[in-house]
Amino acid sequence: MYKMLSRIIGCVFLIIGVTIGGGLLALPTITAGLGIIVSSILLFIIWTIMTYSSLLILEVNLQLPKNNNLISMARHSLGYAGEIICWLSYLLLLYCLLCAYIAGGGDLFHNLFQSVHLPINLTFSIIIFVMIFAMIVWQGIKVVDNINRIFMIIKLLTYILLLFAITRHIHFNYLQTQVHYNNLLSSIMIIITSFGYGIIIPSMQTYLKNDVKILRKVIIGGSFIPLIFYFIWIFCIQATIKTKTLINISNSNQVTAELMRTLNAINNENHWLISLSHVFIIICIFTAFLGVSLSLTDFLTDGLKLQKTFLKKLLIFILAFLPALLIVMLKPSMFILGLQYAGICCVIILIAFPALMAFY
Repeated sequence: MYKMLSRIIGCVFLIIGVTIGGGLLALPTITAGLGIIVSSILLFIIWTIMTYSSLLILEVNLQLPKNNNLISMARHSLGYAGEIICWLSYLLLLYCLLCAYIAGGGDLFHNLFQSVHLPINLTFSIIIFVMIFAMIVWQGIKVVDNINRIFMIIKLLTYILLLFAITRHIHFNYLQTQVHYNNLLSSIMIIITSFGYGIIIPSMQTYLKNDVKILRKVIIGGSFIPLIFYFIWIFCIQATIKTKTLINISNSNQVTAELMRTLNAINNENHWLISLSHVFIIICIFTAFLGVSLSLTDFLTDGLKLQKTFLKKLLIFILAFLPALLIVMLKPSMFILGLQYAGICCVIILIAFPALMAFY
């Protein structure tokens, strides 16, 4: 009983960890022109759609033997044509997400190295980030689960403390009243990406021993918590930082670093708050990276039908991380762009595909 309860909590934390990642950092900036009301309506509608789609993924996955991922689900439900489309869409989704989080993580590492006067350039910062966290993913879902729990506890605490600190700087007149639809499509894509936790459901299904009732509760409850977090976070950031500044941040090449610098400037009299904002933004990237990396490696293992021997596992990790690493090294400003492209893939793989597989 205790072991299952521990796994339930771990899976809820995994959903929160994957969901509250880069999207949390991108949402206040990309939706700044839409205003708080339109942003909130979009959040709720898209959360409802993504939750329903995730439940459909669960239903299809439960009809197959253990350790099957979306590739096997597509082949079983839609045949080889569906399998090929699934391969392409899912790989694009996970690689886009991985590119975004590698870009954000490398950017954060570079800023940390600069703050302690280490002469490490952005390229090496990106490589160091990938190597450290790929080693964690190498250990498997149990190790990722345990480390993710530690990160999640720190994330929740820093989130609460940071919001409490930000509320002292809230200006209600900063909230956008006029709606500008220039970034509407980009905002929708990033909100969809921000609820893209459906990628880890096949891994969770095996971990929770196919218990349907528990899995449904974990999916609904685990995804509802990020929805509330997003509401509060967007409100506080958009009421603290002027709309023009947020739009400029969303158009910059270093979104995570610029957001961090802006929060630092607001709290420049409190060094502990500056450190708090650093920790929070860093952990948002770390937890999302772990969840996406775990999903990608499991997906490739299932799709290529490889046993997890050392050499074959090494091949999986090279296939998972090397393409994304090379893309980000060539174009470091991939954070917002990666999340936008991931949103397009999410529409195909996490909304259209579950509906087709469940009702075909």
